[in-house]
Amino acid sequence: MSEGQQRIENIFKNYISDKKEKFESYDEINEDIMDKLKFLKGSVFNHIKASCPNQSKWLDTHGEITYNDKGISVKIYENIGNEADAVIQEFDVCAQMNDLGLKNFFDEVNSKKSLLFSNNQSCLTRCVYLEKDKTDRDIYNCFESCFENSFAESDKMFDSINKKISEVRLKLNV
Repeated sequence: MSEGQQRIENIFKNYISDKKEKFESYDEINEDIMDKLKFLKGSVFNHIKASCPNQSKWLDTHGEITYNDKGISVKIYENIGNEADAVIQEFDVCAQMNDLGLKNFFDEVNSKKSLLFSNNQSCLTRCVYLEKDKTDRDIYNCFESCFENSFAESDKMFDSINKKISEVRLKLNV
């Protein structure tokens, strides 16, 4: 590792150490959100099945419908062909219409999260560009500026997720 790389790594480690409580609070918030979503998962799944009774009954008779962290999956036990494909497609459409907007919401959240990560990486890269012309304080302040923006956007995202969870809980009376 070059002297410049070591310098950048030390400055970054100092920044992360200084913001340790902030990062830990995000871990706690994330864990809390995951717990809330685990609690909601069964209620949302039951709501979808109740909202799509014909497809659910057919799929339960000829296979199984499961709901996990990646969404709903359907497994057909017998080779029924086109009929199964048609029912699965109908169920997918019905499920998306009755998932209380969760799939679209979390697709949007994941897209924003990805963009936020990319923007933060670009910002951090700019901080270390031509590092030999910058003081340690300049680099540290640049890191701080990058993360402050990320913190603000993350706070908005967490608030938005918690609001959506509350809306869904209210709609499902759970």
